[in-house]
Amino acid sequence: MNSWVQSPESGLSFTSSLDRATVLSQPSTLFGMIPPERVGIQGEYDHEGLAKRIRLAFCDHLEAEDLDRLRITQRGRVVVLVGSVANQQTLTQLVDIALEVYGTATVETHGVTLRSAGIVGCV
Repeated sequence: MNSWVQSPESGLSFTSSLDRATVLSQPSTLFGMIPPERVGIQGEYDHEGLAKRIRLAFCDHLEAEDLDRLRITQRGRVVVLVGSVANQQTLTQLVDIALEVYGTATVETHGVTLRSAGIVGCV
């Protein structure tokens, strides 16, 4: 099973609050000089900006307990998820959300385990 997903060419947008949707998925003139993966939450340069924007997007869509055992890092435009999630459905939702965030090229999940039904398995 592949542990990464390639971002679609066309940009996707959030259906949540307009302010966060703009920051997370739409390039603006501020983004013109900063690489997409280095844009922070407020549009400033941030070396870990993509990971922070993805964490914010996850918090908009999921409960805190769904994210408490998950670490989000980045390697350039590649988002790396490490830790554990409740089930495959949650993992799929996380990947879909991450791919919607401006600057994401790929999501790697091979460091994620599933906790569904008391069984822990690697993805």
